[in-house]
Amino acid sequence: MSEAIELNKNSQFIKDISEALKELDRYEFCHSIQQNFSVKDLNNIDVYNILKVKDGVKSLYEFFSTIRHDQQLLYLQEIMVINSEIIDNINFKILPNLKKIIDEQEKKSKAKGQEER
Repeated sequence: MSEAIELNKNSQFIKDISEALKELDRYEFCHSIQQNFSVKDLNNIDVYNILKVKDGVKSLYEFFSTIRHDQQLLYLQEIMVINSEIIDNINFKILPNLKKIIDEQEKKSKAKGQEER
């Protein structure tokens, strides 16, 4: 499975998500993701599998969109306890890329819907 991730064009993106989730999980922010997708480690394989699941990308997008405004997270960032580079990655890499994937999926879905008519 890890070979499939390494060969995937989004391997760095998968690693970025995994690193962000692991950092957030150190402060127990990821319980809902772990429960919803039955994952434990939030490693590259878990992230790869979440991205493949129907609505997995949307769930991650919603999670990161919500968490970046969490008061506790902002406080941890302010007192320099949490890795601020990870938070920057959420804002400037992860969310825009997830949004791009969502847009592509919706575009494909609409095209498929029109073909079926």
